[in-house]
Amino acid sequence: TAPQDQTYKGGSNVPFSFNVAGEPGTPTCEYKMINPSAGSPIALSPGAKVDNNWPYSGILLSASLTQNITYSYNITCRKSGGAFLDSDTFWFEVDGQAPNTSITYRTPGPTYIDFNESLYYKDLTLRLSCTDIDQGFLPGEFGCDKIIYCNNSGAVDCTPSTVSSSQKNIDFSSVSFGTYKLCYFSNDTGGNTENTTCKTVNID
Repeated sequence: TAPQDQTYKGGSNVPFSFNVAGEPGTPTCEYKMINPSAGSPIALSPGAKVDNNWPYSGILLSASLTQNITYSYNITCRKSGGAFLDSDTFWFEVDGQAPNTSITYRTPGPTYIDFNESLYYKDLTLRLSCTDIDQGFLPGEFGCDKIIYCNNSGAVDCTPSTVSSSQKNIDFSSVSFGTYKLCYFSNDTGGNTENTTCKTVNID
């Protein structure tokens, strides 16, 4: 049965397919959601028989997949005469949540702590770290992909365009005293994108 152990972006339709093999008559199959809640069975019609296999397929519409969770569905098939033939379960994850980017600093010791933009700093190194929200079950969330950031002097926000990995250290230890802006966001491997955040960086 497909899909199995896959993660889909929120708002996506999810196609599924399976085969019933070795049944001479046309089997009858149905599927229903069993997590997060039991749904009503929905009947499926097979495609043309190929090499002793009856192919089935369907599409789970995004309107029914609105939660960021692991969904599971049960498939039940019966012989042409109505006797039970087989059943199976498939599951997949929906992840429509953008990752979070945290900002920490050190000056200049080895330990990074939470950054406070209202303070003034010397010998400053900032660290941007991307964390994707843990959904708790396999196959799980997509995971962080990139951090996109920018920084400039003055109090004007910039447009992030520099691409980095899911963790980036930015050195302000050699810049002149004054006010700087650092703007950033992260995305995950499924294309969920965080809103841009801008911080004021005061160098003394």
